[in-house]
Amino acid sequence: MEVGLKKILVVLGTRPEAIKLAPVILQLKKIQGFDVEVVSTGQHTNLVNTMLDLFSVQADMVFNTLEVAKTLPQVVSNVLKDAEVVIERTQPDLVIVQGDTASAFAFALAAFYNQIEVAHVEAGLRSYNKLSPFPEELNRVYIAQIAKYHFAPTEVSKKNLLKEGIEEDNIFVVGNTSIDALRLILGDERFNAKNVQNLTSSKKQILLTQHRRENFSRHENGVFKAVAQIAHEYGSNIEIIFPMHPNPVVREASKSYFENLSNIKLIEPLDYQDFSNLMASSYLIVTDSGGVQEEAPSLNVPALITRDTTERTEIVSLGAAKLVGVEEKAVFNAITNLLDDEKSYESMRHKQNPYGDGHSSLRISNVLVDKLQFRNA
Repeated sequence: MEVGLKKILVVLGTRPEAIKLAPVILQLKKIQGFDVEVVSTGQHTNLVNTMLDLFSVQADMVFNTLEVAKTLPQVVSNVLKDAEVVIERTQPDLVIVQGDTASAFAFALAAFYNQIEVAHVEAGLRSYNKLSPFPEELNRVYIAQIAKYHFAPTEVSKKNLLKEGIEEDNIFVVGNTSIDALRLILGDERFNAKNVQNLTSSKKQILLTQHRRENFSRHENGVFKAVAQIAHEYGSNIEIIFPMHPNPVVREASKSYFENLSNIKLIEPLDYQDFSNLMASSYLIVTDSGGVQEEAPSLNVPALITRDTTERTEIVSLGAAKLVGVEEKAVFNAITNLLDDEKSYESMRHKQNPYGDGHSSLRISNVLVDKLQFRNA
């Protein structure tokens, strides 16, 4: 590393982290005074590689966390060990983590133990229920206590951090980088990705995504039962598309409920570009995904959130999404309402996205240029 350069490690381990950090990485690499390296912790190796390839980003270091760790304690333990080695070798000036994964928390903790400053992208999200989402809620609370720079997506997130004693001078409201990624991928062209053309139709299309671990044990069957009933009652008038998460529990459950329903398409996970186009072409999205909640308003597609809680309260307050829970009757009624009541449906569309304008990464890089005492050449 050249004398005077600031070494920055950007850490990611899951598909959502890769999506949300790719625009940040691209922006930081434009800055002459920064030496940026990307660390992949290996939680979702294949999915991460696919996402990074899409954005023309390459990981400089890759762990094998997922291959050898089967439980959350094992993931945290292994990332801590690997992070210690990387930090000792690279001597970074700053570590950037995103969101609330186990690997983000573990790497932030390793940086703290080595007295390395941490920047937290997507800081301040709170459900105030430590078991929902699990374990993400406590992961991000812990990261907040470690981080030096807090990049909050909204004023609500900033207020959450202030309540926890974070210094206001270290909190920066920048929007959410997921909108940056969506803008980079979709641009001005939609519905033209080759893998989506044969999925879209003139029918009312419902996109279903389900993957959260806390839903499987108690409630997943309630969501799937409701969707199956919708498929029965609306028949050929609708089409439901479910990209199956790699988790074998989700796949088996979905097949048991949906396999014999002709108007439900069970497909393999799509790459981010195809999935973004599929979201944009949908009439309605039924989801437990945090990222999808953020992106739906930019696409003018109403979202029904199948979770007990959401830390993305802004979208619900805005009226672009509804938190419907995970019980069969509630999910069924929420879907039928939007299918049958055009006024209710239209009231959820055309809302300004509370998560930003697609320039969050530029704001983040400007802050870091200022704080790390560099300017663009």
